[in-house]
Amino acid sequence: MKAVLLFFSLTFSMLTAAEVTCETVQSSIKKIRCKYMALAQDTTRKVTFNWISPDNEADNRMKVHTIPPGHISVYDFRYFAGRSEGKWTISVMENSDQTTVSTEYIKDSNEEVVPETSDPILKGR
Repeated sequence: MKAVLLFFSLTFSMLTAAEVTCETVQSSIKKIRCKYMALAQDTTRKVTFNWISPDNEADNRMKVHTIPPGHISVYDFRYFAGRSEGKWTISVMENSDQTTVSTEYIKDSNEEVVPETSDPILKGR
């Protein structure tokens, strides 16, 4: 029974509208990663990520990504350090039909994770 419910919930989620979600990820350097998900299509699609800063227009960014045929997602990221603090607005527009979805991300710290490395060039930074 649980498997059937899981199947129907996954099927329903694949039939819903496009969405964008953001999270903080930490690898060697802390980043804000936003992922756009939409229904799979048989054609290549272009999507435009717009990052709107809460207080610094120079920190805004627009970047175009390609979603290959049959794929359902693409992501964009910004480095955490150096970004303005506050409420960011991230919107993604699918260029084929002008569909736009938005979300907000609250940045409240300006810290950066220093990567651990054995590379002597990177260690000195």
